[in-house]
Amino acid sequence: GEHAATACHDGKARVMSTRDGTVQRTLDVSSGHLLDVAFSPDGRVLAVAGSDVFLFDSRTGDPLGTVRTGPVRAVGFLRGDALVARNNIGEVLVHRAEDEGGRLWTLPSRGESGTALAVSGSGRWVAVGNNRYVGVYDVTVEPEDRVEGGHAGGVTALAFAAGEIGVVSASTDGTIRFWDPATGRQRRLLSGHVADVTSIAISPSGRHLASVGSDRTVRLWALPAGEVVWTSQGHEAVIYGVVWSPDERRLYTSSWDGSVRVWDRSTGAEVERLEAGDGEALYQLDMDRSGSLLAAASASGKVLLWSLPDARRRSAVVTTGRCRGVDFGPRPSELAVVGSDGARLVLLD
Repeated sequence: GEHAATACHDGKARVMSTRDGTVQRTLDVSSGHLLDVAFSPDGRVLAVAGSDVFLFDSRTGDPLGTVRTGPVRAVGFLRGDALVARNNIGEVLVHRAEDEGGRLWTLPSRGESGTALAVSGSGRWVAVGNNRYVGVYDVTVEPEDRVEGGHAGGVTALAFAAGEIGVVSASTDGTIRFWDPATGRQRRLLSGHVADVTSIAISPSGRHLASVGSDRTVRLWALPAGEVVWTSQGHEAVIYGVVWSPDERRLYTSSWDGSVRVWDRSTGAEVERLEAGDGEALYQLDMDRSGSLLAAASASGKVLLWSLPDARRRSAVVTTGRCRGVDFGPRPSELAVVGSDGARLVLLD
């Protein structure tokens, strides 16, 4: 069967059936406002960000403990069960169970608010985005904020890329920038978008970068040079989400116009359109690692699901508030959902 777990403003996480919407199991988080979720690298632990960071067994829903961080906006995992979080005043908090009984330590920061957070695949580097700058930390040594310069607008998205590219950031200033994590220096600036860059996605091979924005364009960049391969239009409103198919032959984008559009990576041509229907406005989307399931978050409180490659529409997960982000876990059966009323875990058995 199919199930969804929800975590809402009322401080409860609920496991629901995606077939009929009935509640199967309720998890009491004891926090009135939940903002983010993250899977551990092995997919066994779910961290929920709220008044503290709450840990659950992602398979059973059983509580595993609470990390007393105070209110946080974003959470992620380093290596193993080590956590990194952003609090309400912009501080970067790291928790490792082996450090003096699990003490919490704070990375130096500029104290500006923000939610952009990314962890490198090795778990060594942490990148955070605030109003205008990108901070990069090596958490294997005495941490320091390696930053030089910044954006002319707020940081909207962060990602780590292999080799000489390093950290990739996107901004409301319409640019994408590459940063050296070891020095904090800017390596490259990509310009072309004429409005906010809302989302970025690095291809599985690391050879291409896709970006979307408020200018309603989809752009493909060759890496590491950062040269534009193509620019395509088709959406009728701001584009919020972009994901790659595992074989890199297709790009999927989601928009406020209520559609998911499929683009040919080689030519930039639109090859398929998936309509949400009923006036739905779409935010972020994600694809499971097998490439067989696509999920899109809507403004009305639904998570829309399509089977791939036939683009067959599956039952929607109905929530109680606006959904802004979706993220599949390491196991293809798990999907995390972030919305205005908190965070949810969807379990697709």
